[in-house]
Amino acid sequence: MKSLLLTLLLISSSAFAAGSFNCEQVDQSNKGAISIAAGTSHAVGNPLFTGLTVYYKDQVQGMINRDRIVGYWNEGKELKIQAVDEDALDVVLRIVVANISENSDGIGTLNLNFKTPYGKTITRKNVKVRCFTGE
Repeated sequence: MKSLLLTLLLISSSAFAAGSFNCEQVDQSNKGAISIAAGTSHAVGNPLFTGLTVYYKDQVQGMINRDRIVGYWNEGKELKIQAVDEDALDVVLRIVVANISENSDGIGTLNLNFKTPYGKTITRKNVKVRCFTGE
């Protein structure tokens, strides 16, 4: 009985392993640097356990809530994320990185049309980003 409980405990603890990803604009001089970050997990269900935090010029500008993320894919060597606005009418964020693996970085593109809580809109199209995923 003790061995069964220990085995179940070990299996369940690995199901909640946490990690993160971070994407930063490669060319920092282009209209101010953009970066996006989030926490991920290996649990069943939505792999993002936080929303997407949007940074502009090293300042937090706001967060895209988990319920607005309609596509998240981080399998093999591919990272794709897509989020919509509050009315689910327009895509406000899309990140695509074709060649990335865990604990390493990859280069991809970011499209962003984000309205901050401060009334500012940050728009970027086809910005080159370096993304890192890891635990």
